[in-house]
Amino acid sequence: MKNIKPTRNGKYYIIRMIYQNIIYYGIFNTFEEAVTKSMLLSENNWIKSPKTGYSPKDSFPEYIIEHVSSKKLNKYYIRNKNQPNLCYGPYYNKKYTKILANILPYYRNKIDINRAEQQASKEFYKYIVYEKNHKRYKVVINKKSIIHGTNLENILIERDLHITSHENEEDLCNIIQPEYDEILPPTPWNKKKEERTITNIGTNYIIQKNTRNLKVKIGPFTNKTIAISVRNILEESNWNPELIQHIKNIILEIKHPNRNIRKKDDTYILFYKNKTLFESNDKEEIHLLRKLLEENNWNEKIIDIYKKINTETKLKNHVSQKV
Repeated sequence: MKNIKPTRNGKYYIIRMIYQNIIYYGIFNTFEEAVTKSMLLSENNWIKSPKTGYSPKDSFPEYIIEHVSSKKLNKYYIRNKNQPNLCYGPYYNKKYTKILANILPYYRNKIDINRAEQQASKEFYKYIVYEKNHKRYKVVINKKSIIHGTNLENILIERDLHITSHENEEDLCNIIQPEYDEILPPTPWNKKKEERTITNIGTNYIIQKNTRNLKVKIGPFTNKTIAISVRNILEESNWNPELIQHIKNIILEIKHPNRNIRKKDDTYILFYKNKTLFESNDKEEIHLLRKLLEENNWNEKIIDIYKKINTETKLKNHVSQKV
């Protein structure tokens, strides 16, 4: 058995590469003991657990999938059962999330989520080949081309039907057609493109583009699918500077809605570089003025213009009320 290796002192150890992770399963006195252990592990997907004879300390971490449903789309999170704060997601495809949750235990406590997601993507699109020159997909099983087309969802359905029926034509007619009614995960065919523009930092993703004429950094995004979607929109717009700034503003508003604003009693204080610029009891007013200043690179003349316009408006309203 290829997973069993001899030691120098006449014993045997089990080693296996799973999802590019080298895993040692222990040393055994005899070859027969190693074979018995190997068979038990094989029956349990090579997972170290009390069931396969490992202590809780040496067992692989367990993961659970949490489903959050909304009117627009389904969200799935993968959470470490023993470390609830360790969570990955959201993901938007149930099948893909299950594949990823099955991969993560083999990383033990050294999770490389970017690599694991790429491996899950390859597993999700198994047997599907993208023909770049023809801009179409095809299903290839046992070196045999089954079907090709430009609609990826239809190709996935055909792939699943052929796998389930074992390519038996009679069985194909009786199988209920599977559905792909959720967002498809990133495809492995765009891997080089994604690596060029999307950087994984911890559990977050940054969109980056560095050329002679353009330097862009947008993020962070907590989900790779969203980062890729935003990146694709930017590429379709040929990295339009106005759109880049608009996306940055949206992210900034979500991440830091009260940036450069602090509240003291009932007063909102607008500041920049530790300098107080404006005070108001009106929250909407302080947010409006901050927006104007951000759009004009924090030029303080904007405040003078705002005050002048505001004073004139109040004066007109006062006169109108008297009349």
